[in-house]
Amino acid sequence: MKSIFIPILSLLALSLVTTACSEQPDIKNLEGYWEIERADLPEGNTMEYSISTTIDHFTLESDSTGYKTKVMPQLDGSFITSGDSESFSIVEKDGKLKLIFTTPLSSHTETVLQLKEEQLILLNEREMKYTYKRFKKLELE
Repeated sequence: MKSIFIPILSLLALSLVTTACSEQPDIKNLEGYWEIERADLPEGNTMEYSISTTIDHFTLESDSTGYKTKVMPQLDGSFITSGDSESFSIVEKDGKLKLIFTTPLSSHTETVLQLKEEQLILLNEREMKYTYKRFKKLELE
């Protein structure tokens, strides 16, 4: 009896760990303003962004669609936008969330590597990894 109990217990623990590790991030965390921190290039180079003049604004229209707009934050807390946006759909493929962006001229896919309340990491089709932090408005006193 003891010899059967240990393998069953081990299998149960392994299945709990596998389930916990494969949980999808909460897509609602994507909504909002994101500022790029760095871009990791496939050759191994990293581009650090200490300050950005444009940020990405993600808007969710449903659990599976939305759009991304580039905006420029202003000192008064408002944003200026060109009005151009990229629509995207959200799909799960191979256990990963993918954002499929479409414009009248092109389409591309970005894989969500990490999505937390304060951090977003995306990997594009050219193997460039983008790390974003949640944008915080500049507080002037």
